Order: sequence, then structure tokens, then C-alpha cells
Amino acid sequence: MIFDDALRARFRANLDAFARRVITPDGRRLAAVAVVMLPDDEGRACFILTRRAATLKTHARQWALPGGRIEKGETPEGAALRELHEEVGLELPREAVMGLLDDYGTRAGFIITPVVVWAPGTVALTPNPAEVARVYRVPLSDLDHPSVPIIFSIPQSDRPVIQIPILENRVNAPTAAVIYQAREVVVHGRPTRVDHFEQPVWTWRTRMPSVLFVCHANTARSVMAQALLERILADRGMTARIRVRSGGIANYARDGMIPSLDARLVLREVGVHLDENAIVSTDLRVHREVVAASDLILTMTEEQKTAVAAFDEARDKSIFTLREFAGEMGDIADPAGQGEDSFRYARDEVTRCLERSIDRLLAVLGERG
Repeated sequence: MIFDDALRARFRANLDAFARRVITPDGRRLAAVAVVMLPDDEGRACFILTRRAATLKTHARQWALPGGRIEKGETPEGAALRELHEEVGLELPREAVMGLLDDYGTRAGFIITPVVVWAPGTVALTPNPAEVARVYRVPLSDLDHPSVPIIFSIPQSDRPVIQIPILENRVNAPTAAVIYQAREVVVHGRPTRVDHFEQPVWTWRTRMPSVLFVCHANTARSVMAQALLERILADRGMTARIRVRSGGIANYARDGMIPSLDARLVLREVGVHLDENAIVSTDLRVHREVVAASDLILTMTEEQKTAVAAFDEARDKSIFTLREFAGEMGDIADPAGQGEDSFRYARDEVTRCLERSIDRLLAVLGERG
């Protein structure tokens, strides 16, 4: 397959005719990868594939397309081009983007948007050693080998697993799924979908995903939220799959305080029996490791959301007010000192928001109910 203007026109026409699927943002982190078309020394049409550095904290040594998280204010196209420059030293203009493939949701809690890019002429690739161990130009013709793709089933999932055998290795999803769709859509003009393909079990989470509820003192609203979500998860048989925690962010938050008596009384009215020592308060200003270990953080107010987001440990975390996460606006007010009816109202608002957003919560945490 020769890298020339005719090939570029064909690729662009195939992408223009493709109606891509978009995953509506649901709290999962957004990322973009660059599917870069470029020539090798023989003039063959290739794409870029990298081997991630062994020193990375996550996904070390894995095969990957250049890419990463979409920063605030960025488009998927802008993020893919930025990451391409940062990882392999290839700087291209916005005009180099030919189109987008389907979004792919991962078990690690990301929504990945593949961005197809054309790199004209002779270009140099210089891997950033902090991120990339090696960069490869893989001929697109290799993807038409009869062994591509490898598809098999696993007992842990009803979805088939996909792998791409190249470079004497097997590349796994999500990278494999994106590469396969690029072959199908970009190269051959076939509107093939890949969102049904599974990732191998070893790429799934190696620890229990965690949600953290935050209020002022961690004695009422966040305690009720923790207890109520734990009941919802228990009803779904998911107690052992998600860790639920709570904490306080106010200046007067302290470690070791027992839940408010009013909070425990109104929980008992709906069948949640919480012993006074079952949940003791955590001062998140002191225990920022709790924030660092959380995958999803839900606060009761916008003020609390801002305070948590200011922690270095909260960088890149999914942080929402509970009402925001449920698709609404506004705070859930502090019922402290206002009588049992205020506690009942807070309990009911927390319950309603959790029931409305439970499917989204499970998706963000990479779980299925």
C-alpha cells in the first residue's frame, strides 16, 4: 500500500462516509488517541504504534497509540495532536486531522476518542523516554494478514476479546479495537463497530474502585449517602465490588466523631440501621490519601467540590456535587441543628439522587450492575 495523495483522498472519503458513535460524557475521564498515517523509508503506508516506558505507574510496557487525557478546554483533536508531539516529537497542524472513529469506553473508566491523522512527507519520530520506550511504523498491509484479528471468548465476560498480532506480539484492547476499526473503516471503507469487544482480564482493575462522599463534618449528609449507597449496592449483590467511603472538608472536621443521632434516626425510618460507631468521621484535610485513593468524589455542595478539587491529590479525579452527578443543579443543604424534618429532607434528596444516578456511577467506576 503506497503512501500517496490518492490514498489520502480514499481515507478521507471513507471517514467522511462513516457515521461514528459518540459516548455521551457520563463522568468517566475523557481521552484521545492519535491514529497516525505516515510513510516508512520504503514509501509504504504505515501507522504509529508505541511501547510504553517501563517506568510508568500505569500501563507500563503496554502497546499503545499516542494519546492521553483530554485537558480542560481541549477538543479530542487538540489532545491527540498535543500528545503526539509530547510522546514521539511529531508536531502537526489541526489540518492534519482527517476524522474520528467511534468512542470506546474502557474498564478503567475512560472514554477514548480515536483521531485519525495524516502526516505528509518524511517525518522524524523521537520518543520521549519518560513515556515511550520505542516507537514503530507498522505497515497498514500487516493488518490484512489472515491472522488479524484474533477473537476469542473468556468465562469472565459475554463479550468477545480482540487481539491484533503484529510485531511478533499481540496487542490488546482498547488499542486493538481502535486499530481494527481503523483498518475496517479508514482503509477499507467498511462501517465496522468495535464497542462490543472486550479487554483481556489482566487489563481490568486490579483494585476495588472507590467512591467518596464529602460534606462539612462527615457526621450527617455524607454518612447518610455512604449508608444509603451501600444498601443500594447490597440490593444489587455488588457489596464486594465497590468501596464506599465518606469524609469531611470543613475547618471543624475532625477524625473519630460518631454520626449525628438525627441522621441515624432518619436512616432507621427507611430500614438502614447504623450503629453509632459503624462510621466515624474522617478529616480529609489530614487524610488526603483517602482522596487520592478515590475514583469518584461526590460532594453535597459546590463549595465542598471546590475545596476538594484544590487538593493536589484530587488532580484528574472525577469530582461532582451529588445533584450535579444526578443531572440537576444546586446543593443539598446541611440539616444540622434544624430538626428531624431537615434530616428527612436531606436523606430523601440523597436517596433520590443516588437512585437517579446509580447506573452512571457504575459506569464511571467501570462496573456493571
